[in-house]
Amino acid sequence: MTESQRLQRRSLRAEGSPMILVIDTYINFLSIHKHNYSTKVRIRNESAPEAEMISEKSKEDEDSRRRESNRLYNLGRSYETGAGVPKSYEKAVKCYAEASEMGHSRAMHSLGKCYAEGKGVPKSYSEAVIWYRKASELGNAHAMHSLGKCYAEGKGVEKSDSEALKWYQRAAQKGNPYAMKNIGDAYRDGKGVPVSFAESVK
Repeated sequence: MTESQRLQRRSLRAEGSPMILVIDTYINFLSIHKHNYSTKVRIRNESAPEAEMISEKSKEDEDSRRRESNRLYNLGRSYETGAGVPKSYEKAVKCYAEASEMGHSRAMHSLGKCYAEGKGVPKSYSEAVIWYRKASELGNAHAMHSLGKCYAEGKGVEKSDSEALKWYQRAAQKGNPYAMKNIGDAYRDGKGVPVSFAESVK
């Protein structure tokens, strides 16, 4: 407020002018608004470092989780193949299951294969399909191909050539060569699509 504005305000108050109430109310509003804005800025500035710390901690936790899931998956592969450790399908399944719970898509696919082949667990195509599907939803092309085969052969799911083709196509889009071959076979044999030799040789 300038000096002339202060003098005018005092003059209006001395005269008992009703305008002084309007002016006082407006000035009080500006003062409160300025205080609230300053408080919000201060709180935002004070909380920024804490938010950054939480974000950094979450990133570290995620990195640690990813490393651990990779370790478990690789250990599972070692137990399944007997590379560097005595072969044990049971221990492989345990490692795959733990890594799968952490969201490791390759472990999910491997766990599904163990169920499909009865390695370390009772053979169950329906259980295999569950893990193939979970891995597929995470973008694993091998799992998509395996899921397509289950639909093509009616293992663990109702047989469906069209559903098989759908999963083969998704896997092929990610570069899976086995899925590409199966798509060619489907066009050649008319499974899920009209026969087309032109499409089958692409």
